[in-house]
Amino acid sequence: MTIKQKERAEAAALAATSVVGGAIVAEAIILDRRSATAEQRRVARENARQAYAQMSAERKEAMKKDGVRFLAVDTVQSKNSRGQKDVMIYDTKRGTIKSNTAYDIRVAPDIGDRVKFDTQITEYVGGDE
Repeated sequence: MTIKQKERAEAAALAATSVVGGAIVAEAIILDRRSATAEQRRVARENARQAYAQMSAERKEAMKKDGVRFLAVDTVQSKNSRGQKDVMIYDTKRGTIKSNTAYDIRVAPDIGDRVKFDTQITEYVGGDE
């Protein structure tokens, strides 16, 4: 794939959106998927729990109404990361990190954005790396 083709593919992915519960959902531009380190899992879990605990009841209710149960949360960047952030997915229903996957993403969404990672619709909450 040439650089131009890659740029076109990324632009198309960024433009790919859907609507969930009236909210626009953008697809994350994922540069790589890696198995998370123990430190990445720990940091993601702490960031997610803190963000969810501080989330207003109204925001939690809106997520529930829209069928969004996952949070996208920042974690420590891998040495091999090429993007702006490494993100993991937190399951609010189970209170755990969804999988051992750390996503290396090109650009961090804005806090509160709905973002699709693979098949999961998430709400991006950021976090302290």
